[in-house]
Amino acid sequence: MIVKTIGATVVVLVGFGVVILLIWVERKLAGRLQDRLGPNRAGPFGIFQPFADMIK
Repeated sequence: MIVKTIGATVVVLVGFGVVILLIWVERKLAGRLQDRLGPNRAGPFGIFQPFADMIK
């Protein structure tokens, strides 16, 4: 029971991490295609931009 719960928690956390990474990559690529920098204000390389968007 506990092992399944821990496994499910790990899967969910990894999933959240992948989603955050994909959002960041998509924004950086869109910025590059439009000859812009993309998100670069929130943390190094804009990696905290999804968190800043949640707060906004």
